[in-house]
Amino acid sequence: MEINIVFRNIEPTDALKSYFEKKAKKLERIFRKEFEVKAVLSTEKFRQLAEVIVNIGGNIIKAEESAEDMYSAIDLVLDKIDRQAKKYREKIKERKHAHSYSDNNKVESGNLTEKQIIKSENYVVKPLTIEEAAMQLDTLEQEFIVFRNAETNEINVLYKKRDGNYGWIEPK
Repeated sequence: MEINIVFRNIEPTDALKSYFEKKAKKLERIFRKEFEVKAVLSTEKFRQLAEVIVNIGGNIIKAEESAEDMYSAIDLVLDKIDRQAKKYREKIKERKHAHSYSDNNKVESGNLTEKQIIKSENYVVKPLTIEEAAMQLDTLEQEFIVFRNAETNEINVLYKKRDGNYGWIEPK
């Protein structure tokens, strides 16, 4: 974590700097990877302003708070950043959970719509002969079966055709 603090219209003190750094260290428990924190602590008339910008992997979380004293402003703004960071982390978790495949698995259908390939089932790839695979295909009443050919030790696919026959896909 990298922390940069800028003071505007306020005396830069070690106490304020160490207080901010101590409070900002709590963000490390939310973000598991490297991130940068930039703080602008300033005074405008009778208000103490604290503005914090967190840059994590190109994503920016920003908050600004004011109070009568700078310590309160720091507490308020870091609480706000903490809430936003938790929301950000939840969004990332939801995205990873919803999209188990990367963007490389997206298929474009023309330029208008975009379809996604979604993992729906796991297959146990057992070594079978073609005849055993055909028998399993009939008993399981599935449209296809993925198996390891016992003779060639390659992954094969056996599928039912509309005319009742079987199709066999064998890699070369």
